[in-house]
Amino acid sequence: PKPQNPTFTNILIIINMETIFKSGTTDLAAVFKMADVSDKTKTHLTKVYGQLAVCTALCAAGAYLNASILFAQGWISMIVVMIGLGYATWQVCDTYQPEQHRMNWLMAVAFFKGMMIGPLLHLVAEVEPEILINAVIYTSIMFASFTAVSLFSKRRSYLFLGGVISTIMTSLFWFTLGTWLFGFKSIALDNLQYLLITLLVACMYVVYDTQLIIERAETMNERDVPKHTLMLFIDLLDLFLKVLRVLLELSDQKKKKKRNDD
Repeated sequence: PKPQNPTFTNILIIINMETIFKSGTTDLAAVFKMADVSDKTKTHLTKVYGQLAVCTALCAAGAYLNASILFAQGWISMIVVMIGLGYATWQVCDTYQPEQHRMNWLMAVAFFKGMMIGPLLHLVAEVEPEILINAVIYTSIMFASFTAVSLFSKRRSYLFLGGVISTIMTSLFWFTLGTWLFGFKSIALDNLQYLLITLLVACMYVVYDTQLIIERAETMNERDVPKHTLMLFIDLLDLFLKVLRVLLELSDQKKKKKRNDD
């Protein structure tokens, strides 16, 4: 019999298996203890994740609004939105501005990011709504899991991922460029293997950026709530889109196999 493609649940289990059994301890108090993180940094992280929740809600509102009303469609509208996002992102990163001013621009970034992905989510919801629901669930589980890995592990223990991410992203860039230039039709950029690599990178970004925020807060006294919230929001949104693409590819492969069997 032909080997079946792994389900997304199997993939998620494989990714998290090493993390789950790494410590081998049953002392939950010891596992969830952030002994090497100061109280000031813990307070900072509380603010960051609180604002991240607000940004996520605004992103969902923007996506729903543009998916329902469909008032920002076409290349011209998207270009205008992208220019606005670029300006808003610059305002968020401008440390000379008051924090509340930057937070307002951060909310605008989250809302318009949602508007940009609204048409895609609308299309998926029309064709296969269960995939959209599963993508939200899987993204929530994965983001929470890898965030916990970052928070409750020893400081700087995963900062080496920065080099790994750079290597993989550089390789993917040249691979994509070569595929585009030489027209390798047999190497599709939407195949499952390629998508799983990009999903792995998205997961590593969550771990790396979280530990980077903690390290900067501890060693450089950098407790920039708008900037750090923006970093994690981009990681979360990217993770969601990668999960969605993997689920769509798995669904497409399942349909192809069913047609071949018929």
